[in-house]
Formats: sequence, C-alpha cells, structure tokens
Amino acid sequence: MTAPGTTDRVDGALAGYASHFLEPAGYADFARYGPPSRDVVERTSRVMHDLAAGRVSVDELSPTEGRARELAARATMRPSAEQVAIASNTSSALYQLAYSLPPGELIVSPNEFPANVYPWARAADLLPGVTVRWLDTPGGRVTPEAVAAAIGPRTIGLAVSGVDSRTGNRADLPGLRQVLGDRLLIVDAIQAFGVTDLDWSLTDAVAVGGQKWLRASWSTGFLSLSTRALSVLGHGLTGWSGVKDPTRYDGLLHDPLPSARRFTVTMPDLVAATALEAALELVELGTIEAIARRVDHVVNGLLAVVEECGGQPIVPLGPGERAGILTFTVPYAEASAVGSALAARGIVTTTREQYVRMSPHATTPETLADELRESLTALRRSR
Repeated sequence: MTAPGTTDRVDGALAGYASHFLEPAGYADFARYGPPSRDVVERTSRVMHDLAAGRVSVDELSPTEGRARELAARATMRPSAEQVAIASNTSSALYQLAYSLPPGELIVSPNEFPANVYPWARAADLLPGVTVRWLDTPGGRVTPEAVAAAIGPRTIGLAVSGVDSRTGNRADLPGLRQVLGDRLLIVDAIQAFGVTDLDWSLTDAVAVGGQKWLRASWSTGFLSLSTRALSVLGHGLTGWSGVKDPTRYDGLLHDPLPSARRFTVTMPDLVAATALEAALELVELGTIEAIARRVDHVVNGLLAVVEECGGQPIVPLGPGERAGILTFTVPYAEASAVGSALAARGIVTTTREQYVRMSPHATTPETLADELRESLTALRRSR
C-alpha cells in the first residue's frame, strides 16, 4: 500500500522533470534511443563553443567528471564516487569487467542481448581459468531458481540484464542476490537505469549507457562497483588513466588504482561527462520513484489497449515484473504492417520481424494509448 502523501509527492517531483524535454507525443522508442533533455543539449553546446573559442581549459572542465561520478554513485546506492568510473557505453564497461574476472565460471544466459554475451565469451577464450556456464532458460528469463540450479563449485557470479530488452522483464535482484550469496552479481543496466527503481545496492557491478532511458545521448555512461567487486576483480584493461600518478611520465608501469577508475583506458570525454552530469541531475530532480511510477502507468495503459484490440505481449508478465517495455503481436497483421500503421499516425516504435516494441518514458502523454487504439482498430477493420 502506498504511504499517505506519497502519490502527491511523486507527482510533484515529476512535474518539474517533464518540463525539460521536447520529444513529440508519439515518441515511444526509449529502449532504442532516448531524446536528450534541453539541459544536455544546451550544456554540451556551450562547452563545445567555449572549447572552440579557447574560453575554457581542460583543467577547468575536469571537475565535471567528478560531479558526474558523485551523481552516479548516489543513483546506484554506492557510498563513494571512488566506486564509479566513467564509461563511453555499456559494452565497453562490460568488457572492462570481463577482462578483469578472476578464474572461475560465470553464469550467463545466451538469450541476453548480445552486448551482455560477447564480453564473457571473449574473456573465456582468452583468460586462463575463466569459463562461462550458459544458462538456457525457458523464455530467456533468468530466475533465481534457474541460477541456483546452475551454481557449481567454480561459480564466481552471474551476468544478467536489469531489464530484458525484448520483453521488458525486470530481473529479480533480491532473489538473485540471495541464491548467489557472496558471488558477483553483474548487471547490464542499459534498459533499467533511469526507468525503474531496482535496488542497486544488491549488485556488485552496474554497467550503464546513457543514450536510452537516462537521456544523456551517445558516448555517455558509467560503471558502478561494490566494495566486493573492487576487491575481487583484477585490472585486465587498465590504461594510463587508471593507475597511480598517471601524469608522472617516468617510463615505468604504475600500479593500478584501487578505485573503480582502474577500469578505464584513457581520460574521459569531458563533453560527454557534461551530458552525463546534466542527465543524472534530472533523474535526481524527477526522482526515480516518480519516473518509474509514471512509466509503469503509461505502459499498463498501452498493454490494456493491445489486449482490448486482440493482441498480446510476446511474454506474459505479472504485476511488478515489467519495466518500460511492451513487446506485442496481433493476430490479424504482421509486425511490419503494425509498425507501419503506427508510424503513419506519428507513433515511433521499434519493429522487428516477429513483434512491435513500444517503450514510453515518464514524459509520454496518456493520450498515446488512444492513438494506439485508433491505429490497431483501423488496421483490424482493414483486414
């Protein structure tokens, strides 16, 4: 039950957040790309103009990276910014983790989005003692029960998506944490961070790209690590930026940093860090609680329309199991025809051969459900 006053507080927080965005009402493709805020556009444009005119130095811009890491640490429930490293995307962060794994077996579902498959497979090819236990579960859902059955004497952890990109299924982080014990829980959070209120304190590694739900655009992201991860993981791809005294150019190899910054290969893109900082500030402004609540409301409205019009989600999910993504089919038209009908009405989605995926955000108006109903109804009548 929602505590008294919670709804008003959440809705109030969201009102200020929504005013920072400009996308059209029919945009429902945040699982592919999230149009950035006015803040991101204005701040990065200003920095680029200042750089072009020589009005700002690298030293003057450098504190932006620290502020972005502080915001990311708070958002992922880490006590220190030293547990966060800037990354240019989710994949590069996952590769940093993969090449720093200790010997042992990592559990991974082959049904994960490929970005959360290839790093572990490549690490198993190249690192002595590192292997992958491929967990093939019905429907691709990584459940605590399936993971518990797969754990063996060499298991060092699990890599899983916080939200599945195809179905919108939320990972059961409490259940996974319980069955893993003190093993690593590594989360590809590209489809989860900024859209759902998962308990990141249960994780050991959170890899985030900022171009989707976070709305920071491309080349932005971060890696957030628990103290356990920092103690267990090595430093497979540490570059000159991730060592002690990086600007002491003495021709020697320096020791890797004990912090998360050892998972970097070079200095951060400070324009991208500016975008990341602005986007994370807006998540704090809106609050993840409010954003997640609003997204759930909009998605539930769209799901009701799909079912009303004879369609169904490709994977049935119960209350609280879905986050942001609604992937569906209808029996009277192929996915391509559905996608075209929606596009003709100004509704932006991702269309694949087998399904249409809608992914609204907290700024998506409820009227999108009416537009969806009219589109599907007209398509059904035409058949």
